[in-house]
Amino acid sequence: RALLDPAVGLTKVQPWHQNQALPQGAELDAAAVVLDVPTGEVLAMVSMPEAPRDGDWSKRGLEGRALEEYLAVHTPFVNRAIGKPYQPGSIVKALVLLGAVQAGTYAPGERIRDTGHYFPNQPNAFRSWIYKQYGITHSDQLGRDPDDADALMVSANVFFYTLGDRLGGKGIASVYRKFGVGQAFGLGVGGEWPGSIGALTGGPNDGSDLTRQDAILLGIGQGPIAWTPLHAADAYATIARGGVRIVPRLVADEGVAPRVEDLRLSPTAIRNTLKGLRGSVDDPDFGTGTRITIDGVPHRIFNAPGVTVWGKTGTADSSPIVWDPDGDGPAPATVVRQGDHSWFVVLVADEGEAPRYAIAVVVDYGGSGGRVSGPITNQIVHALIQEGYLKGRPGARANGGGR
Repeated sequence: RALLDPAVGLTKVQPWHQNQALPQGAELDAAAVVLDVPTGEVLAMVSMPEAPRDGDWSKRGLEGRALEEYLAVHTPFVNRAIGKPYQPGSIVKALVLLGAVQAGTYAPGERIRDTGHYFPNQPNAFRSWIYKQYGITHSDQLGRDPDDADALMVSANVFFYTLGDRLGGKGIASVYRKFGVGQAFGLGVGGEWPGSIGALTGGPNDGSDLTRQDAILLGIGQGPIAWTPLHAADAYATIARGGVRIVPRLVADEGVAPRVEDLRLSPTAIRNTLKGLRGSVDDPDFGTGTRITIDGVPHRIFNAPGVTVWGKTGTADSSPIVWDPDGDGPAPATVVRQGDHSWFVVLVADEGEAPRYAIAVVVDYGGSGGRVSGPITNQIVHALIQEGYLKGRPGARANGGGR
């Protein structure tokens, strides 16, 4: 909880966030989930901000219209970890890869040419980020056409647009459903968002209402798709188990047998996925979640000695929050929050061991997954060491800078 408190500084807009939509110092709302991979138990689940337990908002200097706006913008009564729908963005690329292999629409190791944009005659649509920013492609960047591990490491949009298109609406909806989207967890701790594929409410969740464009966008976790941080942690824990899904449950539910399902994913695809997720957070040249730059100095995002991390960043589109102070009155409605949601989802373990914990972090309107959610996720890894869940390397110094 303390890590997500704006007073600590990680959930306030900082210069290194490069957030163009919000002023520096603006408080950011966030949620985090930690799952135990072998059991599926929820070890931690935090949503910020929280409502005061005594109901007295005046202690926070909030009354009247200021309180109304705060509640509309920050929704403190919603448990973001399980109850708020988010587009996932690029963190789902690992799922899409595994689903495409299982469906027979992608062969492990196949290389796909990256031209920077998916449709040959539409260079300004369905683009990769580096093509949009710098006019280069991931094939240029790597010096080769990306394969599956490469595509995860560099987060190659064109690669995953291709997989979404090959799967089609019903195929990609099936992938998401296998990983739990569309199913509530039944934790019994408040309102849950079950996830949706297609229409946000009341849709069939089977892909029958998806267009070709929808399927392509779902390949990178955009378009008509919404889930929660618990869904994200659950999906990555499933990957860590080699495709066995254990529906998350509370640690307190010791007498409740877990719900277990073997998704029968390709072992080769699992290995390549983990290789790509490892490169994403460890490769100093190409990994999208490897480092951040603060005051001109590069720092590794994950710096806990003796710990291995596999993970993926996500920067997901979001709808702006519009605040109308007087409803139908004469005062104009204004946009009070806009920008992208920031995601980071990782698997962690002591060196030489299989992934042991899954961590999912989302920061509302935070922007960059690596720059915003990355440092929070790193501090959660350190907390796991401090609390004895991970051994780490006692006495070793954290590697905080350079490559």
